[in-house]
Amino acid sequence: MKTGATVITVATAMVVLVGAGTGVGYYAWQHHQEVLNMEAAQARQDYRNNLLLTAADLTKDAEDANSVTDEISQIWHDAIFNDFGVDVHGTYASTFDDAFQDESQYLESQGTLDRLTSEDTQIQDQISKLNSPPSRF
Repeated sequence: MKTGATVITVATAMVVLVGAGTGVGYYAWQHHQEVLNMEAAQARQDYRNNLLLTAADLTKDAEDANSVTDEISQIWHDAIFNDFGVDVHGTYASTFDDAFQDESQYLESQGTLDRLTSEDTQIQDQISKLNSPPSRF
């Protein structure tokens, strides 16, 4: 009879150990899935934030470029249609070529052109990072 009791005890212990191992394994797998889901959610949130930042930077840069374009357009108009020339930031210009050169020098001295170029490069870098969105985005 001891042999039968020993077999039952060993079998019961094996069942308990297999059950415990399965439970621990399932818990570990479930925890791993939760970590992966949290990482994926964070990646989607980071991508969304980068997308919004890029859109805001594009809008700001477009406004800056539009301001420069409006300024040049106004100088062009005034240089061509005003009989007395045009005042370009304190410098008198009688022709469009002179006015445009004065405006270009002014923009260069203010760092406007360098800033626009730098912002353009920055946005290109941001856009290249957005080329691979996370899954389920």
